[in-house]
Amino acid sequence: PKDMARATHGEYRSQEARRTLEAALATHRPLAANNPQAFSPVVAKTTVALAVLDYLENKPTQARQLLQKALAIFQDLATKNPAQFSQEIELITVLLAKLPPVPSQSLNSPNQAQNR
Repeated sequence: PKDMARATHGEYRSQEARRTLEAALATHRPLAANNPQAFSPVVAKTTVALAVLDYLENKPTQARQLLQKALAIFQDLATKNPAQFSQEIELITVLLAKLPPVPSQSLNSPNQAQNR
């Protein structure tokens, strides 16, 4: 019972965190469209936080997609100011390397051929 309560509480906190982060993205994305230098870093950092949440919820594919989006934002920002965003780019690169590899979805895989 105690473990179940902890798990339920943990799931609630995770859902609450996700709602908060998604609300922050909804607020900051339009601001970033009008003022990328000021608000794109916030969008990218919030996207990284969502990726970490996905990773903790055992959703590595979603985490990878979000990290790649954040990396693209930081790389774009770094074209104007490389030194300011180099640490974020390095951190995301390390996080991406630590995620499990994306499974191959080739149509010619042996398992799929057997299932036809």
